[in-house]
Amino acid sequence: MDNSFLSSADTVDLFRQYVVPNYGRYSVNLVRGEGSNIWDAEGNKYLDLFPGWGCNLLGHCPEPVVRAVQKQVETLIHVPNSWHLEVQGKWAQLLSDRSFGGQAFFCNSGAEANEAAIKLARLHHGPSRYKIITFEGGFHGRSLATTTATAQPKYHEGLGPLVAGFSYAPYGNLDAVKELIDDETCAIMIEPIQGEGGVRIPPEGFLQGLRQLADENDLLLIFDEVQTGCGRTGKWFGYQYFDVNPDVMTLAKSLCGGVAGGAMLTTAEIAPSLRPGMHAATFGGNPIASAAGIATLQMIEQENLLDNVSVLADLFKTRFSELQKECQWIKEVRVAGMMVGVELEVEGASVVQQCLDAIERLKPELVDLTGGAPELHQSFRQLVRHARSLGCRVIDRCNLTVLLLPALADLAPFLAEQQVEIVASLPAPEELSTDAQRGDGTWQDSLEALRLLNRLGYGQDGSGLELTLMSNPAGEELQQLTPCDEIRWRKTLAELGVTFNHLIGLNNMPIARFLLELEEQQRTTTYLQRLRQAYNPCSVAGLMCRNTLSVSANGDLFDCDFNQMLELPLALELNSITAADLQGRSISTANHCYGCTAGQGSSCGGATVTTAASSPSS
Repeated sequence: MDNSFLSSADTVDLFRQYVVPNYGRYSVNLVRGEGSNIWDAEGNKYLDLFPGWGCNLLGHCPEPVVRAVQKQVETLIHVPNSWHLEVQGKWAQLLSDRSFGGQAFFCNSGAEANEAAIKLARLHHGPSRYKIITFEGGFHGRSLATTTATAQPKYHEGLGPLVAGFSYAPYGNLDAVKELIDDETCAIMIEPIQGEGGVRIPPEGFLQGLRQLADENDLLLIFDEVQTGCGRTGKWFGYQYFDVNPDVMTLAKSLCGGVAGGAMLTTAEIAPSLRPGMHAATFGGNPIASAAGIATLQMIEQENLLDNVSVLADLFKTRFSELQKECQWIKEVRVAGMMVGVELEVEGASVVQQCLDAIERLKPELVDLTGGAPELHQSFRQLVRHARSLGCRVIDRCNLTVLLLPALADLAPFLAEQQVEIVASLPAPEELSTDAQRGDGTWQDSLEALRLLNRLGYGQDGSGLELTLMSNPAGEELQQLTPCDEIRWRKTLAELGVTFNHLIGLNNMPIARFLLELEEQQRTTTYLQRLRQAYNPCSVAGLMCRNTLSVSANGDLFDCDFNQMLELPLALELNSITAADLQGRSISTANHCYGCTAGQGSSCGGATVTTAASSPSS
């Protein structure tokens, strides 16, 4: 870790005092990037799956761009656009050669480029024609005019009166566009593929139809290619993907390899309409952005990145289509180059509200939050607070490492404040077994997280903060925890500075990934026989399904988490269920249920009896 950087916590404090809080920011101070990775001030490394809001097309600090910027900075940093710059002219030439052969106006962002396009359209047709048609779900920027062009009411709140002259058509509906065109219309403005709108790919023939309408009515067709441009679709520009030429095209984001830069391109015939004095950008086309823009275009060509987009697109389409067959929540997979969208049918907000209502209606003793890393759900804390306010016990089934995420630095204190009980999965009390099952480094990370919880009071006598560890043996080994095992766990972890309240065990259930492993090894029958032979009738009284109602992410109800994974739902609905509905209900069972009744017995609550009582299979 470089001690010259402020810590993430100190940087957050700095922002709190001096930076306008108009962004929702993660509590992390990022200090370095390389390729697809980025590091924070504490030395934590991240795989960046959201690269600069789409600006880092070539990754962080691409070498050709860095070299070009360094070289340019040594000779000329900035001069106003009252002078000619060779580097700006060459950048314009490269863009023109790869597009429809027009001319470029340079600026600093997508919003600025779209402002230029809006002005150009109005100036080109004169004051009597000022109306522009845009599309529902689109996004064009955050300046006042581009916010108005963005047909999303959430961005309009509190900003009225908006700029006059914009009307909105449903995306993909040519008839609606025809109805909106009148004698005062000057342009149609559209993203060839909607980005923020959900990677919405236009219906076949739609863009061609817009081109025809524009020609018939003497309108400018403006393509906002801030997201689709610079190779994102596998073509230099999105319009080439659909073989429809616009009159005006706007670019930004990835245009300069991460350096601020934007551009509006139009034909040589239309360009003079943006006459001197009508629009400008002080830093537009500055030497640094121009050098970075040239290097970006050259790198895309030299490394054959357009071809690579097509290869990756096929991979994404194949993998997501396969996943769609397995996952009922995937409604549609949309792929156009590296514009990739997966539409889900799960309406999370409404399900959360139904859960909140059900908690209030049913008044359960316990609310158990699980599912890989439930803490990552945006409504996790809302659910916790609501349940605690009603006097419910709350359990967080935590994978421990999530507590170390810098963006969740306040999670552990929050759990302690709300007196949430923690059940943490830890395969074994030693490094070798844990890392073999969960991956290298899991053991050390788990210890760090456990020590963090201990410092907050978890696992400490008299604190009221319960910390339970759950042992999960590998493979076909049945859980048989003895008092000696618990003594060993406590002694081993105490030597490492970790204490806990309880130790429970969980058998591997013949479902999901473990079932696939069994099937690959042709051992499914053998394992099921072993579970049946170890059947323990004493375990039945403590099974989770006897007193638990499991709710899935889409609001379906199940007897237990395992039935949820196997899609064995209850014929009940979350928004109307009552306590009476749960009394005496029949429980859906299958072969996997023997996993909870074998040996000591096992469910999400761990072992259900302290001593195994084996009996013949039944």
